[in-house]
Amino acid sequence: QIFTVKVTAASPEFDDFIELLKAIENQERISIVSKLKFIKPTEYDLYFEDLPTAISVEAELTTFYYPE
Repeated sequence: QIFTVKVTAASPEFDDFIELLKAIENQERISIVSKLKFIKPTEYDLYFEDLPTAISVEAELTTFYYPE
């Protein structure tokens, strides 16, 4: 069976965001990142706007399982 999960998160740094993706990929159970959207503030946003510096992430993960 196919199981799909939608995840919304925020990452303080781009490297942390990449580490999250690697952690998902390295799980024992096969998981596929089927959709991924992230928004990283631009330099203009960071200096001239009052926006959070975190990277917002929306991901859809697809994994598989056997019904008992």
